[in-house]
Amino acid sequence: MFVKRRQMRMLEVIKCTSKDYGKLVELKKQLSQDEQDVYPLRDAELEASIKRYLSSGYQAVLFVERKNIVGYALVKMNVYPYCLREFFIRREYRKKAYGKECFSRLLDYLRTNTINVDTASKTHMRLGFWKSLGFKPGSIIPARGRN
Repeated sequence: MFVKRRQMRMLEVIKCTSKDYGKLVELKKQLSQDEQDVYPLRDAELEASIKRYLSSGYQAVLFVERKNIVGYALVKMNVYPYCLREFFIRREYRKKAYGKECFSRLLDYLRTNTINVDTASKTHMRLGFWKSLGFKPGSIIPARGRN
């Protein structure tokens, strides 16, 4: 009898710096397309938005596997619990458990078991994904076991 083992992914969480603005602009454009924004922002506007977030208590991270960007997250760091503003997984990595793994790695990176999800953002209205992680609308739920 053979038991199929899940292959361990070489997934890294990398803190974004100003050198990553171009990557974040491209990812935010994909997010905007997925959300079917009626008034998508131009590249310069997206970059200005990213700069505003990162200078006002937010941190952006990239999820990277073997030099390939899987997605990103934008987290408000100057509140407790932290607040997840944006969480995006590129289309080619969806439906392959990358979302759950990236979220778990994000919590490890942040050294927390609890995070608030900004429900005002359309990215977080995909309730099936968030419900699968144990979240309930309008609440702050421990994402994993309690400390």
